[in-house]
Amino acid sequence: MGLDIHSLNLLRLAQKAGADFSSVLTVGRLGLFLSDAQLTGYFRETGRAASPEEVRGTGFCEPFLERAFGAREVVSLDASAYDGATMIHDLNLPLTQEARFSAVLDFGTLEHVFNFPVAVTNLIVACRDGGHLLHALPANNWCGHGFYQFSPELFFSVYSEARGFVGTQVFLVETHRPGTWYRVRDPLESGKRVNVVNREKTLILVLTRKGAQAMPPLAAAPQQSDYVSQFWSERPEERAAAAPGAGRGRRRRVSKSSGLSALATAVREPLRALRRYLFGHKERLRDGRRDLQRVDVASVIAR
Repeated sequence: MGLDIHSLNLLRLAQKAGADFSSVLTVGRLGLFLSDAQLTGYFRETGRAASPEEVRGTGFCEPFLERAFGAREVVSLDASAYDGATMIHDLNLPLTQEARFSAVLDFGTLEHVFNFPVAVTNLIVACRDGGHLLHALPANNWCGHGFYQFSPELFFSVYSEARGFVGTQVFLVETHRPGTWYRVRDPLESGKRVNVVNREKTLILVLTRKGAQAMPPLAAAPQQSDYVSQFWSERPEERAAAAPGAGRGRRRRVSKSSGLSALATAVREPLRALRRYLFGHKERLRDGRRDLQRVDVASVIAR
């Protein structure tokens, strides 16, 4: 866990959105995983009078957050005192903590905590009303790294407007392409699931603001968009008609020639396999329903 180029870009997006970093809670004591070139480029671009040597310190992020984002207080929370965290607590257990932090940063911890509902509730409780919560966590192709890989819909559900959160944004980024993000559309808006397929290690980046009436998961469990109560009915035909996206998909044409149809079916998958073999190394994040918007990170975080 640490502050790398992906989480730095997320911090810059949050700053652009008006986040206050005066009082920061880091989930785990975050290492500073930015190269000298990345630090120099950031300081040059933002006009800050600092050098990599000045913010490296002991290798943790506190000096950088102070110099780059104006943090006056940085508290680190961890289950162990090994890295010198200032608050020792197991996130599997409820946290008794006043809501005093203006920003809560989770850059690689929640995937390692078994009791996710309790853990994310702890972060919400620690964040003051109007404060921001930021996550940079594993999504696709991290199997074995932690307990979990996270779906965009999980955070859209936990941080929904109906549950008291404001301006929730979710992005996916392939780790070796930091300059390109994929903005994910909320399934509640699109009326369908967002099924993401790719071949590279991918992070999910989440930014949200806590409203005054924010509801943590332990207060009431979120439901996936196409399982919420408004879409259920006793009769299957009514349930199908009420499902998100019902009737919106294109109808598949049925060929009059069953022979041609069978031939097309027989050759389709081998052709797809050949394409994956020949061009798979070039494959990018994709979603068959066009619910990912490719964006240039520099334009997103530009002031």
